[in-house]
Amino acid sequence: MPRRRANVIEIRVNPEKCPPHLGNLPGALNSSTSSWNGALVRQIFRFGVVGAINTLVDLAVLNLLIFLTHTGRAGAMYALFKTIAFACAVFNSYLMNRSWTFARAAEKNPMLEGAQFFFISILGAVVNVGSSWYVATYTHPSWGVDPKWWPSVAALVGTAFSLGFNFVGYKFWVFSDAKQS
Repeated sequence: MPRRRANVIEIRVNPEKCPPHLGNLPGALNSSTSSWNGALVRQIFRFGVVGAINTLVDLAVLNLLIFLTHTGRAGAMYALFKTIAFACAVFNSYLMNRSWTFARAAEKNPMLEGAQFFFISILGAVVNVGSSWYVATYTHPSWGVDPKWWPSVAALVGTAFSLGFNFVGYKFWVFSDAKQS
Protein backbone atom coordinates (compact mmCIF):
# COMPACT_ATOMS: atom_id res chain seq x y z
CA MET A 1 0.00 0.00 0.00
CA PRO A 2 1.42 3.43 -0.90
CA ARG A 3 2.48 5.62 2.02
CA ARG A 4 2.60 9.40 1.70
CA ARG A 5 5.55 11.10 3.31
CA ALA A 6 6.59 14.73 2.68
CA ASN A 7 5.15 14.84 -0.85
CA VAL A 8 6.80 11.52 -1.71
CA ILE A 9 4.85 8.40 -2.53
CA GLU A 10 6.58 5.19 -1.54
CA ILE A 11 5.42 1.97 -3.16
CA ARG A 12 6.63 -1.34 -1.77
CA VAL A 13 6.41 -4.45 -3.94
CA ASN A 14 6.02 -7.94 -2.49
CA PRO A 15 8.37 -10.16 -4.56
CA GLU A 16 6.50 -13.35 -3.54
CA LYS A 17 3.32 -12.08 -5.23
CA CYS A 18 5.00 -11.07 -8.50
CA PRO A 19 5.21 -13.37 -11.53
CA PRO A 20 8.65 -14.95 -12.10
CA HIS A 21 9.11 -13.31 -15.52
CA LEU A 22 9.65 -9.94 -13.79
CA GLY A 23 13.05 -11.17 -12.65
CA ASN A 24 14.59 -9.05 -9.89
CA LEU A 25 12.52 -5.93 -10.61
CA PRO A 26 10.49 -6.17 -7.35
CA GLY A 27 13.63 -6.49 -5.24
CA ALA A 28 15.28 -3.63 -7.08
CA LEU A 29 12.25 -1.41 -6.58
CA ASN A 30 12.34 -2.10 -2.83
CA SER A 31 16.09 -1.65 -2.50
CA SER A 32 17.48 1.51 -1.01
CA THR A 33 20.96 0.32 -0.09
CA SER A 34 23.99 2.26 -1.24
CA SER A 35 25.64 -0.89 -2.62
CA TRP A 36 22.68 -1.43 -4.96
CA ASN A 37 22.79 2.22 -5.99
CA GLY A 38 26.52 1.92 -6.71
CA ALA A 39 25.96 -1.19 -8.79
CA LEU A 40 23.14 0.54 -10.65
CA VAL A 41 25.31 3.57 -11.43
CA ARG A 42 28.07 1.25 -12.69
CA GLN A 43 25.58 -0.63 -14.88
CA ILE A 44 24.11 2.57 -16.27
CA PHE A 45 27.62 3.83 -17.07
CA ARG A 46 28.58 0.56 -18.76
CA PHE A 47 25.26 0.45 -20.60
CA GLY A 48 26.01 3.96 -21.83
CA VAL A 49 29.48 2.95 -23.07
CA VAL A 50 28.05 -0.10 -24.83
CA GLY A 51 25.27 2.07 -26.21
CA ALA A 52 27.78 4.58 -27.60
CA ILE A 53 29.69 1.77 -29.32
CA ASN A 54 26.43 0.31 -30.65
CA THR A 55 25.42 3.73 -31.94
CA LEU A 56 28.69 3.92 -33.86
CA VAL A 57 28.06 0.44 -35.28
CA ASP A 58 24.50 1.45 -36.21
CA LEU A 59 25.56 4.70 -37.91
CA ALA A 60 28.52 3.10 -39.68
CA VAL A 61 26.42 0.30 -41.19
CA LEU A 62 23.56 2.68 -42.10
CA ASN A 63 25.85 5.18 -43.81
CA LEU A 64 27.85 2.43 -45.52
CA LEU A 65 24.65 1.00 -47.03
CA ILE A 66 23.51 4.47 -48.15
CA PHE A 67 26.97 5.18 -49.62
CA LEU A 68 27.23 1.85 -51.46
CA THR A 69 23.74 1.99 -52.96
CA HIS A 70 23.32 5.76 -53.43
CA THR A 71 19.79 5.40 -52.06
CA GLY A 72 18.05 4.96 -48.73
CA ARG A 73 18.03 8.52 -47.38
CA ALA A 74 14.27 8.25 -46.70
CA GLY A 75 11.26 6.01 -47.20
CA ALA A 76 11.19 2.22 -47.43
CA MET A 77 14.88 1.82 -48.31
CA TYR A 78 15.83 3.91 -45.28
CA ALA A 79 13.69 1.66 -43.07
CA LEU A 80 15.34 -1.45 -44.57
CA PHE A 81 18.87 -0.07 -44.15
CA LYS A 82 18.10 1.13 -40.61
CA THR A 83 16.76 -2.31 -39.72
CA ILE A 84 19.96 -3.98 -40.99
CA ALA A 85 22.12 -1.47 -39.12
CA PHE A 86 20.06 -1.93 -35.96
CA ALA A 87 20.42 -5.73 -36.18
CA CYS A 88 24.22 -5.40 -36.36
CA ALA A 89 24.19 -3.12 -33.32
CA VAL A 90 21.89 -5.50 -31.41
CA PHE A 91 24.23 -8.44 -31.98
CA ASN A 92 27.14 -6.38 -30.66
CA SER A 93 24.95 -5.19 -27.77
CA TYR A 94 24.14 -8.74 -26.70
CA LEU A 95 27.78 -9.77 -26.65
CA MET A 96 28.95 -6.70 -24.74
CA ASN A 97 26.05 -6.45 -22.28
CA ARG A 98 26.17 -10.17 -21.54
CA SER A 99 29.88 -10.19 -20.82
CA TRP A 100 30.46 -6.74 -19.31
CA THR A 101 27.45 -4.61 -18.32
CA PHE A 102 25.21 -7.02 -16.43
CA ALA A 103 26.20 -9.82 -14.09
CA ARG A 104 24.66 -12.96 -15.55
CA ALA A 105 22.81 -15.62 -13.65
CA ALA A 106 25.11 -18.59 -14.17
CA GLU A 107 22.26 -21.09 -13.97
CA LYS A 108 20.14 -19.34 -16.61
CA ASN A 109 19.70 -21.23 -19.84
CA PRO A 110 21.67 -19.36 -22.55
CA MET A 111 18.97 -20.11 -25.14
CA LEU A 112 16.31 -18.56 -22.90
CA GLU A 113 18.54 -15.56 -22.24
CA GLY A 114 19.20 -15.09 -25.94
CA ALA A 115 15.50 -15.39 -26.77
CA GLN A 116 14.59 -12.84 -24.10
CA PHE A 117 17.29 -10.46 -25.36
CA PHE A 118 16.00 -10.88 -28.91
CA PHE A 119 12.41 -10.20 -27.79
CA ILE A 120 13.30 -6.99 -25.92
CA SER A 121 15.50 -5.94 -28.84
CA ILE A 122 12.69 -6.47 -31.35
CA LEU A 123 10.39 -4.27 -29.28
CA GLY A 124 13.21 -1.74 -29.01
CA ALA A 125 13.70 -1.97 -32.79
CA VAL A 126 10.08 -1.07 -33.40
CA VAL A 127 10.55 2.05 -31.27
CA ASN A 128 13.98 2.82 -32.76
CA VAL A 129 13.26 2.22 -36.44
CA GLY A 130 9.75 3.67 -36.26
CA SER A 131 10.77 6.94 -34.66
CA SER A 132 13.88 7.35 -36.83
CA TRP A 133 11.91 6.52 -40.00
CA TYR A 134 9.34 9.14 -39.07
CA VAL A 135 12.03 11.81 -38.58
CA ALA A 136 13.89 10.85 -41.79
CA THR A 137 10.72 10.71 -43.90
CA TYR A 138 8.38 13.38 -42.52
CA THR A 139 10.65 16.07 -41.11
CA HIS A 140 13.06 18.33 -42.92
CA PRO A 141 16.67 19.02 -41.97
CA SER A 142 16.90 21.80 -39.42
CA TRP A 143 19.44 23.30 -37.03
CA GLY A 144 21.72 23.88 -40.02
CA VAL A 145 22.21 20.14 -40.61
CA ASP A 146 23.29 19.23 -44.14
CA PRO A 147 20.53 17.10 -45.76
CA LYS A 148 23.00 14.29 -46.45
CA TRP A 149 23.46 13.90 -42.66
CA TRP A 150 19.74 14.00 -41.84
CA PRO A 151 19.43 10.17 -41.87
CA SER A 152 22.08 10.03 -39.13
CA VAL A 153 20.22 12.64 -37.08
CA ALA A 154 17.06 10.56 -37.52
CA ALA A 155 18.97 7.45 -36.38
CA LEU A 156 20.11 9.25 -33.22
CA VAL A 157 16.51 10.23 -32.46
CA GLY A 158 15.54 6.55 -32.73
CA THR A 159 18.39 5.58 -30.43
CA ALA A 160 17.28 8.10 -27.83
CA PHE A 161 13.69 6.81 -27.87
CA SER A 162 14.68 3.16 -27.41
CA LEU A 163 17.46 3.63 -24.83
CA GLY A 164 15.44 3.57 -21.61
CA PHE A 165 13.15 0.78 -22.75
CA ASN A 166 16.10 -1.47 -23.58
CA PHE A 167 17.94 -0.83 -20.29
CA VAL A 168 14.92 -1.75 -18.17
CA GLY A 169 14.18 -4.86 -20.24
CA TYR A 170 17.76 -6.10 -20.23
CA LYS A 171 18.45 -5.39 -16.56
CA PHE A 172 15.26 -6.65 -14.99
CA TRP A 173 14.31 -9.48 -17.31
CA VAL A 174 17.05 -10.70 -19.63
CA PHE A 175 20.07 -10.51 -17.33
CA SER A 176 18.11 -10.80 -14.11
CA ASP A 177 19.68 -12.84 -11.35
CA ALA A 178 16.32 -14.42 -10.49
CA LYS A 179 16.19 -18.18 -11.06
CA GLN A 180 14.54 -19.07 -14.37
CA SER A 181 12.80 -22.36 -14.95
